[in-house]
Amino acid sequence: MCPSDDVPQAFLPAGSERQAMDWALVLASQGMDVVVDHEHGGGRMGLRVPATDERRARELIHRYEEENRGWALRVRMPGGEARVHGLALAWVLALTLVHAANGGMAPARAVFDSAAFQRGEAWRAWTATWLHADVAHLAMNAIFGGLLMGLAMGRYGAGTAMGGALAAGALANALGGWLRPEPYVGLGASGVVMAALGMLAANMFGLWRTRRAAARWVLPTLGAASVLFVQVGTSPKGDVVVHALGFLAGIPAGALAALWPVRRQRWLGGVGWTAAAVTTAWSWSRALGWMP
Repeated sequence: MCPSDDVPQAFLPAGSERQAMDWALVLASQGMDVVVDHEHGGGRMGLRVPATDERRARELIHRYEEENRGWALRVRMPGGEARVHGLALAWVLALTLVHAANGGMAPARAVFDSAAFQRGEAWRAWTATWLHADVAHLAMNAIFGGLLMGLAMGRYGAGTAMGGALAAGALANALGGWLRPEPYVGLGASGVVMAALGMLAANMFGLWRTRRAAARWVLPTLGAASVLFVQVGTSPKGDVVVHALGFLAGIPAGALAALWPVRRQRWLGGVGWTAAAVTTAWSWSRALGWMP
């Protein structure tokens, strides 16, 4: 509804066109005649309302501003558009090929053995993330992990997500080996999968580059990811210790990637790919006896 030119009008100046549009919606929702205009404000954007409604209009706008103080109604969230990166399929394919190449039997020098790891066989923390006990174990990590890795790649870039998740998964194995009081043998990509979830949990950390009050977005995202972790990562049939450590290690990896300067994201992705390639090649060379 628009106020008639024959009716005395009041002009309410706004700080921007967007603010004027928001105010106009507020007043229109209360049945008030209002029009967005800049001509009557000497080129300044604002609203025209009937002069008889000026006081009520100002009260409604004041109440609206008070109720929404500190909250941006239209915020472009970094990574807010969920996108699954296709290169996650390459990781899933690599897991499948490793399983097939070993005939479904994990090489003894490649599984994670805490006693051997503590004796200096550090490569086991990496090689174990590529191995699976059987087809069902592989399928579970491939399906759920492919989705999470794809989302992490879509958010941070393929190289950054792959390098970060593999490093966090290997760290989870290493810490688990040192923290367990009894000898332990394990294998599987679930630590890497939970690390990808941890990286996604830190998705909103990038808001701290521009907004001091970013905690209102960061904390709910962390909370939601934690609930998802509890749902999928605490099964008694799985390695809950490695799952939890992978998830926790993935959070700082994701936070670093989210806070990294946008103009240098490609450089970070290159570092991630290099780290993933070097650690994978080194660890398997040691496990297979190709390197002393």
